[in-house]
Amino acid sequence: MARKAQRLTGVMVRLPEKLRRWMERAAAENGRSMNSEIIYRLERSVATEPELERVMARLEEQMKKRQAELLRELQQIRRAENGEEGKS
Repeated sequence: MARKAQRLTGVMVRLPEKLRRWMERAAAENGRSMNSEIIYRLERSVATEPELERVMARLEEQMKKRQAELLRELQQIRRAENGEEGKS
C-alpha cells in the first residue's frame, strides 16, 4: 500500500543548547533524524493528554470518596470520645 503524503509545515523553534544536544543524542540513539525525533516526542506527549485527564479525574473522585470516609471516621471518633457511641 502506498504511503499517503503528509502536508508538512515548517516551524522555527529556538531550543536551549543543552536541550538541542540532548535531542540530537536521543535522535542518534533511536536511529531518527532530529526532526523525526522531535515530531515523535511531540506526538507522544499530545497523544497522552486525554489519558492523563482521565487518570486525574479518577484520582480526584477517589480522593473525594476517601475524604468523605475519613470525615465519617472522625465523626465516629468524636462521638465515642463524648460518650455518644450508641447515638446516631
